[in-house]
Amino acid sequence: MEITANRAGTNGGANEHATKTITVTVTDLDDEAPTDIQINDAVFIDGYVSLADDKGANFLIGTLTATDIDTADNELTFTTTSTDFKIVNNNELRTKHPLTTTALKHVTITASDGTRSFDKTFAIKVVASSQVFLPEITNTDVSVVENSSTDIPLLTIAHGKTDKSIQYSISGRDKDFFNLKDRVVSFKNSPDYESKPSYSLTLEIKNGSWPETKPLPSPLSTSKKKPLALLLIKR
Repeated sequence: MEITANRAGTNGGANEHATKTITVTVTDLDDEAPTDIQINDAVFIDGYVSLADDKGANFLIGTLTATDIDTADNELTFTTTSTDFKIVNNNELRTKHPLTTTALKHVTITASDGTRSFDKTFAIKVVASSQVFLPEITNTDVSVVENSSTDIPLLTIAHGKTDKSIQYSISGRDKDFFNLKDRVVSFKNSPDYESKPSYSLTLEIKNGSWPETKPLPSPLSTSKKKPLALLLIKR
C-alpha cells in the first residue's frame, strides 16, 4: 500500500509532500493440528490391527498418513515411544523385534506439523499365524472359448496353511450360471457367445471365526471378496 504525508508550505513557500510504499506480507498461521492418523495397508479385523506371531524384526505393518489442512503431507512427521514398534523413513510402522507369542499390544502414534501435534493409539493383536490367515484372491479376469466343456475349470482356489475351516461361495448377477465345488469354479452349461458374451460374479473366501476359548477373547472372522469378469471369446 502507499502512504502519502503532506505539509503546508511556510512563508508563502510551496506545500511539501512525501510518498512511501509499504509492502505487507500475510503468512499462513499454522494453527491447525494434524488429525485422522491412519495405518495404510495394515490388516484391520474388528477394529484391531492383526499381526501373525511369525513376523520378524523390522516387519512392515503399514504406512502412516494424517490429515492437516494447513500443512503439506510431506511436511508431517510421525513418532512413537513404543517398545515393540518403530517408525522408519518417517512413515513406515515396523516391528522392533520378532513377534513370537500371541498378545494384545498398543502403539501410540504422534503426528506433528512442527507447531502442533496429535496422538492416536492403535490396538494390535498378535495372533497365531494360522488364525490371522487371509485368503488371497488373485484372479481378476478369465477368458474361455464358447462351447467349452463344463468339465474345464474356470479357476481353482488355492490357499496357504491354516487350521481354520475355509468356506467358499459365489454371488453376483450371473451366479446361477456357475458351479462351485471342491474349490473349483466351472460353468453349469457350455457357454454360447451369441446368447451371452460375458458374465460376472463375486467370489468370497472366509476362514470362519475364533472359538471363544482362544487367548484373545474377541471373535475373528476374515473374508475377502473379489469380482470376477468372465469373458467369452467367439470362435
